[in-house]
Amino acid sequence: MKHGIYALGLALVCAVIGFLYLPGTAVVAQNEKQSEPGIFAEQKLPSKRVFPDVVAVDTLDEMLRRDALAPKPDMEYILKSKGKRPRNPPAEEMPPVPESLFERNPRMFFDHSKITAENPLVPQVASPSPNLDFQGIGDTNTSIPPDTNGAVGPNHIMTALNTQVRIQSKTGATVSTVTLNSFFASVGGGGGTFDPRVLFDPYQDRWICVAVDDAAVATSKILIAVSQTNDPTGTWNFWGYDHDGANVEWADYPMVGFNKNWIAVSINDFTVAGNAFSGANCYIFDKSTLYAAAPTPTVSKADLGTSLGNVHQPVETFDNSINSLYVIQRWNSAGGSLRIYEITGTAASPTLTATGLFPTSTGWSTTAVSAPQNGGAVTITNNDSRLQRAVYRNGSVWAAHTIFLTSPSRTSAQWWQFKPTDGTVQQMGRIDDASGSNSYAFPSIAVNAAGQALVGYSAFSSTTFASAAYSYRGITDATATTRDPVRYKNGIACYRKTFGGGTNRWGDYSNTVVDPTDDMTFWTLQEYAEAAVGGDCSADNTGRWAVWWAKVIPPCSSVVTSGNWNAAATWGCGSVPTASDDAVVAKNQTVTLNVDPSAATIVVNSGGTLAVSGNRTLSSNLLVNGTLNLAGGILDSGSATITIGCGGSISNASATGYVRGNLRKEYCATGSFAYSVGSANGYSPVNATVTALGANPSSLTISTTQSAHPQLASSNSLARYWTLTESGDVTVDLVFNYLQSDVVGVESGYQLYRITGGTASAVTPFTLDTTANTLSVAGVTAFSDWSGGSLSPTAASVSVRGRVSDSNGAPIPRISVTLTDANGQSRRAISNAFGNYEFSGVPVGGGYVLTVVGKGYEFNPQVLNVDQDTIVNPVAN
Repeated sequence: MKHGIYALGLALVCAVIGFLYLPGTAVVAQNEKQSEPGIFAEQKLPSKRVFPDVVAVDTLDEMLRRDALAPKPDMEYILKSKGKRPRNPPAEEMPPVPESLFERNPRMFFDHSKITAENPLVPQVASPSPNLDFQGIGDTNTSIPPDTNGAVGPNHIMTALNTQVRIQSKTGATVSTVTLNSFFASVGGGGGTFDPRVLFDPYQDRWICVAVDDAAVATSKILIAVSQTNDPTGTWNFWGYDHDGANVEWADYPMVGFNKNWIAVSINDFTVAGNAFSGANCYIFDKSTLYAAAPTPTVSKADLGTSLGNVHQPVETFDNSINSLYVIQRWNSAGGSLRIYEITGTAASPTLTATGLFPTSTGWSTTAVSAPQNGGAVTITNNDSRLQRAVYRNGSVWAAHTIFLTSPSRTSAQWWQFKPTDGTVQQMGRIDDASGSNSYAFPSIAVNAAGQALVGYSAFSSTTFASAAYSYRGITDATATTRDPVRYKNGIACYRKTFGGGTNRWGDYSNTVVDPTDDMTFWTLQEYAEAAVGGDCSADNTGRWAVWWAKVIPPCSSVVTSGNWNAAATWGCGSVPTASDDAVVAKNQTVTLNVDPSAATIVVNSGGTLAVSGNRTLSSNLLVNGTLNLAGGILDSGSATITIGCGGSISNASATGYVRGNLRKEYCATGSFAYSVGSANGYSPVNATVTALGANPSSLTISTTQSAHPQLASSNSLARYWTLTESGDVTVDLVFNYLQSDVVGVESGYQLYRITGGTASAVTPFTLDTTANTLSVAGVTAFSDWSGGSLSPTAASVSVRGRVSDSNGAPIPRISVTLTDANGQSRRAISNAFGNYEFSGVPVGGGYVLTVVGKGYEFNPQVLNVDQDTIVNPVAN
């Protein structure tokens, strides 16, 4: 929902959407609203097919020609005119979420206050400085606010404001500038086009631009344009949609997202007569028909009605395989909750569903707080806590918005990461100054292929002018934290500009994106206060805004060039990664691992290659979404794990180039993968064909050990065994490859055994091929240690069992429990839904170490002397 826009057309001043915030209004409305159980249940929302009223093809050259012929605006008239100023309410607060929903899925709640304090005032870790920054567009003095928005493509940057649309090179050179009205003039824009949103679709190399037109009048339209190529200076296809054929409602505040099937545009409805909120709608465009320039693209309009509030943010989906397009909404501030919606179905026939999933964390105030600035008592309006941007990356939705906090009263930028499939909140962080000296607002968030994030926002304080800023988050940074704020463009003067409306407007949003060329580099576009004209904050309308771009290369990513690991020139940080760095091999780059690497974590992005040269040992986890090339030697995982992502691969594995240690493969679909594992005495890969999956993604981890398994007879078994662990309910066919030198005893008499908790169980049916040196089995769903041979003589044994719980005594499911004997042999169990685990068949009279590992929990290891059945109940610290 829009809070104010004043825009000039050919000879028409359209001053739109002003709102004077009334302190406490939202709280009163919330307290008066009674909880409606029906609105919390999952419900499919009605939709209907809609058709454009006007279609056009337009070029940038034609837009420039129109602009050149247009008369110049009468600035004196603009400043004196109050124009249209409808008063719209802030985003509606919905009722608190019933406790019963969290009882069904408690992981939807994330207690931020118990995980981490809000960002401390003392310096912690510095965010990286910009590699490049420059101005986007300056103030034409025809609109407040600018509605800051822009996107980045392969070769250009596009900024779209209420005033103008500018295309620049990626070094800041201006290619062209046209008014927003001229940009959409071919489909009815030109008198009052506002609220532009621009995106770049990296999967099909297209620009997308959306706006609305004719606020508060019966001719209100939804406007959408897509470029014909990845060059925004070329030809565009345009469509205009009459929002309400009955001329009762007008459309406001478009919010845009996409996935492989659709472009979704949500809007808020207001009545033309009286300007009252009358519901929300979501236009769902079949993306293929838009890109094919169909005269009548396939479009469904889903009606969200009035009971589901407003401001529904479709998600920009950076995964071209998932079929769902999610929509996210701020639901209830005091209760700290969001709501998830899901678009499913076919491209031509989508269904929008309001799910029963409500990601929830610590709440915030519903009372809006204005931000301070240097130069007097005039503050800057920070609107409300509606979501500003949401993106999907690697199975999670990340979102950002402004919130208001008390004691002291201040504005902060809040961001989330949660799983849209079940509402699990993975983390929620705040860019906040608990002293109240600094305020942060209008945030946008971007997440790159490696999982690093950048939050861009406006920064305010009583000793500075309104500035453009951002905070960076690394892969291994502590949960729910970002690094120190960087004010990359400091404000120049005090800002006061209302056009007589009484509200000192800013925002209403911003944008932060990832460069599609490397899928790593961040760009953020933020507003700042430019030099005032003819006065200062003591005089209204003397303030001036502008927007500024910053390019931020994450530390220690190879976006610069290919090269050797130990060459400083390979890395964007200008130095070789250290143990505290996230090292990332970027798309289209190859890094040669010519030394044992040091890093906090290593990620190989899709399209990137990590090439092993010589035998190397890792000291950190390695995630491969691109290619791991083993042609040059053996890669030892050490105590870490090498993970091959859903789209990742291993190349050139052989007897001289393989993985020693834990090799994990993620599966987003069924299929085959060769686990290129071995040990000190040679290469012994496992071929896996996954035939069924539970959760997505699922994973299977395999390592091999060079010795006979302790539960098998060393005189008549393989001198090798494999350890398998899974996540997500994998069903798989396995082929274990062994060396002839591993064979001890009579090979032809070997039985295939699965060893779980100290008990070896013969597996049937299986296939032994003594010529190929393979053991094969199909339909495996249980995983532990595997080997071939015969059983050891029976020895006395007992069980070790117990219950894993948190500090409050609540059971913790799916926690890894490991029991290790004095010889270093380990067995592993996973706690069940009640926190219970058990190891059976544990030999008596030995010393053991019990260790427990779980994300977000810490446990102390325990030393056991086992001579009878033993109960150990680990409790998290």
